[in-house]
Amino acid sequence: MCAAREEEFLSDMSLDEPEAFHYLDQGENPEIDGVDDLKEFNSTLDAFQLLGFSEKDQRLLFRILAGILHLGNVNFEPGGGRGDSESCVIEPKCAALSTMASLLQIEEDQIRKWLCNRKIVTARESYTKPMNVEAVCLQYFLKKFVAVLQFFALP
Repeated sequence: MCAAREEEFLSDMSLDEPEAFHYLDQGENPEIDGVDDLKEFNSTLDAFQLLGFSEKDQRLLFRILAGILHLGNVNFEPGGGRGDSESCVIEPKCAALSTMASLLQIEEDQIRKWLCNRKIVTARESYTKPMNVEAVCLQYFLKKFVAVLQFFALP
């Protein structure tokens, strides 16, 4: 996707080189010898067409994937609550969060709140409880794992 970032239907997704995204820059080199990423991306587009994905559905899928890439660049810092170790915050002008919220068409203030907090519902009440940085990282790992499983379970 990053290799095709200048294609018209991806140009508004704020894509960059793979090294610019935390989720893609975990190894020593995001490039694979002998693999042409642009060619592979175009093969993926051809496969989507063959499988009957409309252009609108393809665009939606790429918006979701781009949103996930930007989400990986959101930094969580301890603090902002009762005790620094009990909560976390996202910097107020986080460009990655703004871009992710825009791509996924969700309200930035709401996603900022729910990325750093969780809601606990009991029989009589509901509570909003802050999460620390470690809890947020674990939550993301589990959600990414579930999302991958759901993606491969598509009909």
